[in-house]
Amino acid sequence: MREYERDSKLKQHRIAGAQHLGVVLNEKIKQKFSEGVSLHDSDIHTMALSINSKLNLLEGFKASHMWVDRFKKKDG
Repeated sequence: MREYERDSKLKQHRIAGAQHLGVVLNEKIKQKFSEGVSLHDSDIHTMALSINSKLNLLEGFKASHMWVDRFKKKDG
């Protein structure tokens, strides 16, 4: 039971970290767009890795192509 509780807490922490990463990344993207900068998937990838590194949100986060695609569909 304790293992389940521990895994559940880790999952909740990871979900919260991912949500926070999405919010911060979305703000940075909006800022870039307001400056007239166009962004490519590789830019979003690099920005996500940088934000995660600075805020230390998700251990082992790689911002894969699938993650970038899901981010764009979700946060558009």
